[in-house]
Amino acid sequence: MIEVREAESDDIEAACRIVGQLSPGQPHDYRDAVEKFERHIRPSPDYYLWVAVEDGVVIGTAMMHLQHKLSYRCGTAAHLEDVVVDASARGRGAGRMLVQTAIDTARRHGCYKIMLTCFEKTTRYYEPFGFERHDIGMRMTLKEALYA
Repeated sequence: MIEVREAESDDIEAACRIVGQLSPGQPHDYRDAVEKFERHIRPSPDYYLWVAVEDGVVIGTAMMHLQHKLSYRCGTAAHLEDVVVDASARGRGAGRMLVQTAIDTARRHGCYKIMLTCFEKTTRYYEPFGFERHDIGMRMTLKEALYA
């Protein structure tokens, strides 16, 4: 049976290994991941890091943060990122559970929207939840060695 829960420090190594599957072939350095989790993510009421666990093994992860704005009547938006299930565990519902947990949490916080960016090939995965294509995503890379 798969369960979704908030991550603990002991889950971070497995979560990082799974997140690394988003960029296969790239070197990954997660030496400071537990410290970053303990210092910045865990204590913040605006960050969520969930893990999907099956038989005591972390098989998926998702992260969301809340952005409190002055616009939209001082509304709150949710950003969902790094939704990934281990390649060996895909197709069993863990991803759906992680996304639904994020949606439910955003609603509980009164968010007026939840957004994510994804590759073209994964848009169909999110559409059944009610996500729609919107806006144009842009970014500026501020660090050359993203995976170093």
